[in-house]
Amino acid sequence: MRPIPPARLFHRRRLIQGLAMGPLWPALGPALWPALARAGGGSALRPEQARADLQLLRRAFNALHPGLHRRATPAQLDAAFAAAERAVAGGSTQAGMFLLCSQIAATVNCGHTWASHFNARQDLRQLLLAGHDKLPFTLRWVQGRALVTGSAVPALAAGSELLSIDGRPVADIAAALLPLLRADGQHAGAVGKRLAQLDTAPGPAGGAMDWLFPLRFPPEGGRWRLTVRGMQPDTQAEAPRALTVAAIAMAERGRSLAAPAPAWSFEREGDTAVLRLPTFAFWNSDFKAEAFLTRTFAAIRGLPYLVIDLRDNEGGDDAIARQVLAQLLRAPYEAPAVRLESAYEQVPDDLLLHLGTWNRGFFDRRGQATALPGGRWLLPAPAAVRVEPVAAPYPGRTVALIGPQNSSAGFLFARDLQRSGAAVLLGAPTGGHQRGLNSGQIAWLTLPASGVAVDIPLRAVFTLDEDGQAPPDHGVLPELSVVPRFEDAAAGVDTTMDAARALIAGWRPGPRPRVAPTS
Repeated sequence: MRPIPPARLFHRRRLIQGLAMGPLWPALGPALWPALARAGGGSALRPEQARADLQLLRRAFNALHPGLHRRATPAQLDAAFAAAERAVAGGSTQAGMFLLCSQIAATVNCGHTWASHFNARQDLRQLLLAGHDKLPFTLRWVQGRALVTGSAVPALAAGSELLSIDGRPVADIAAALLPLLRADGQHAGAVGKRLAQLDTAPGPAGGAMDWLFPLRFPPEGGRWRLTVRGMQPDTQAEAPRALTVAAIAMAERGRSLAAPAPAWSFEREGDTAVLRLPTFAFWNSDFKAEAFLTRTFAAIRGLPYLVIDLRDNEGGDDAIARQVLAQLLRAPYEAPAVRLESAYEQVPDDLLLHLGTWNRGFFDRRGQATALPGGRWLLPAPAAVRVEPVAAPYPGRTVALIGPQNSSAGFLFARDLQRSGAAVLLGAPTGGHQRGLNSGQIAWLTLPASGVAVDIPLRAVFTLDEDGQAPPDHGVLPELSVVPRFEDAAAGVDTTMDAARALIAGWRPGPRPRVAPTS
């Protein structure tokens, strides 16, 4: 068991003290908006078509979004729309409109407001996800550095560090893409959430380096010039070297890499169970989460320690998260009360033509909503969320690994684990927001000329603290903060999981191992 160096393990109180100084991503400079509009790809749009799409997006935001000015001022949004309209004065493209709408949506500082490749019109979706303009390797960003995690190029090994693409340092690439990415606010976890979207996600959608980077910095002649360096087994960096690689399609890259991990997985490490739950989203899937949980918790009842790895879990169905929580609780748990608000009573007919959702009942709140000052609407208070423990809950001690990807139902699960005392949280601050999310009901607005689809949440959820005070202005903070090291990741070492193992070693009877002080 390797000891955890003191520089990497911090007590929660020290983490809180540093949050106020967390970095903020600057707004996109005026000179860069035209560069977004001119991005090559897809059909060309005349100036009047591009302006009409932007005006429709502005109207929909103002009419439908209940949290539009929750974390962004009217002046900030007005400036974003004005900059975008100036940028399309000479016309635009589908790719350019996707970038512009991504930037406008990111200005809202809401984790559920974004230009979604999932809901884009089919021709634009093909451009974003199916083109032969993708990097032939996958990436993970650690401590601001880009680690190659898998490669379809024999000359570029996993574990190498990517330094630049076409002469642009990776730090400059990240700085160009981060203002286009979504998160709830600008706290430390939200900054981490934006960075995490640059990682290559498993599955056919990849990450922002697959569906934003090729639009912003397309390959020249179908090829990229890279600067990379390998890492020796002792984590010493080799000298940088140049490499030219051909752009490929994500499907081709995927065939060269290892198969993606299963939806959920369980393994045993001696007296410790490790349960990996990277998602709560199983729509259109035949995976039976409840049956998996029943089998797994029956199998691990005799093990004294459990690690639940949530770091990749953005969210999905929060009812599934509550099923997991019920397996861990020793007493009933009640989630914080919330207030729900809407921006409308009934969606205007002209907007309905451009909106999609899974339940069109969201668009008509007549008889359900009460008018509030300022043109807002109060929705009925939801029933209290109370979770009862299962008949035979897990009797051991639990550590949950959390991180910035936890921003929707994943964030709520981390919050409830902490509030209920069901687990010790270890890792990095989550995304999401303790004061509430704009979530639960989502529509997507499809812009007719460009085919860009922008997800718009239709409910604002305001968390009510028990003592009447506003909840803290950040996500969930771990009891123990672990800072992953690039050198560890390059060597295949999971710093956070190692810290969990060391923590559990300290719980076992007998002499305590050397672990960094936590108070």
